[in-house]
Amino acid sequence: MNKINCALATLVLGIAANGSPADAQSLGINRGSTLDSGVARLRVTQSTGTAENAGGTIVAPGIVLNNEGSVEFGYDSNPDELYINPRSALYSLASAGSSLAFVRPAGATVVLVRGSSYNLSDSDTRRFRGDVGAAVDSVHRLGGGFEVAFGGYFLYDTVRLVESEQGGGYAKLAFNSANLEAYARVREQAIKYLGDVPFPETFAAASLPFAANSAFNVRRTEETAGVLRKFSPSFAVFADIGAAQLDYFDQPMPSALDREASEYWGVSGIRLTSGDKTFTADLGYRYNRREFRNHVNGSAANSFPEIRLAWLPTTDFSVTFDVQRLFVEPVTTFGLVGDETTYGVTVNYQLTPAVDFAFKAHDRRTVEIGDTAVFREKLVGLLTTYRINDKFQLYGTVQHKRVDEETSHAQFDRTYGGVGLKMKF
Repeated sequence: MNKINCALATLVLGIAANGSPADAQSLGINRGSTLDSGVARLRVTQSTGTAENAGGTIVAPGIVLNNEGSVEFGYDSNPDELYINPRSALYSLASAGSSLAFVRPAGATVVLVRGSSYNLSDSDTRRFRGDVGAAVDSVHRLGGGFEVAFGGYFLYDTVRLVESEQGGGYAKLAFNSANLEAYARVREQAIKYLGDVPFPETFAAASLPFAANSAFNVRRTEETAGVLRKFSPSFAVFADIGAAQLDYFDQPMPSALDREASEYWGVSGIRLTSGDKTFTADLGYRYNRREFRNHVNGSAANSFPEIRLAWLPTTDFSVTFDVQRLFVEPVTTFGLVGDETTYGVTVNYQLTPAVDFAFKAHDRRTVEIGDTAVFREKLVGLLTTYRINDKFQLYGTVQHKRVDEETSHAQFDRTYGGVGLKMKF
């Protein structure tokens, strides 16, 4: 669900993304980056108004420089998410990035570059891995409640077992008033895999996607629009619609297996807010449809409730529960599209002004339409942070994930834990 009343959905370039391998090296079932990985790692934080409010160092009138970095050390029981003979390792993760913000009262432009190094003590593939990326994001208030934003990113990734490069961009027009919020957005993303996967014998029987990596190179171009209408402080209605074109631009035998398609979706519902604004419920229903270019493949469709419940009884405690069903790109040999249903919960608690806890968990089931594979992923994770001062932050993280392929009964577990330090300089 595209929450209209949330802050502008900018591109993402996070410096070590909380410093955990959950973000810097969280492998998908296919052991390569996914179409959204670049957005998830390249986090641009926008700040309009004055340069003094943007943080960092003012290097010239209206220009702010931010430098950040992190180091982390820990243990990972299965860093490459192997089904057979998992290889555990000690790891070190280091990231650094720099952003330059051009801030004005009615807008801001941010340019950011980052890189990371991920090193394993024991690996039969690459012990030394990393990524490098760059992003630009710009937002401008036009007056009368209108705002325009645009940006782009590129990420070269050798952290994952399957190397890749990916990039994308977007443009968005939004309107915000006391009782009405609306937006229209166009976005394009693409990913290209650069090598074959090592250890194909460790895949689940139904999951050998990278015998030819190029079959999964994809470009997605989409248009979305949405509206939120508030009828009272406690009641609103919302709706989102969208369409996308999927171009699998390196398919080896499209006459035999063609994943190119058009996708359409819509979601609508109501938003209920308690009188004290401590509880919000988005209760909606979503419909997804993907029409394949090759009519032999036909089409795929699903519909499902879309729910988001948020409880914020105090300023230092919050709980969020989400239910969502989407189409995702396939990861198996004969898969045409993944039908993914996720139930997730997050809990955030600020024990003291310096100490925070963040817990997350999800139960995710993905059916590979066109193939026999059905993946069930269960994940729990905890992140604890301690702010030493404005420039230094200690943290500890632990996470466990289990993936079962229900058809072949193949499975793997991955548990890791680490401690690290984040710095601003």
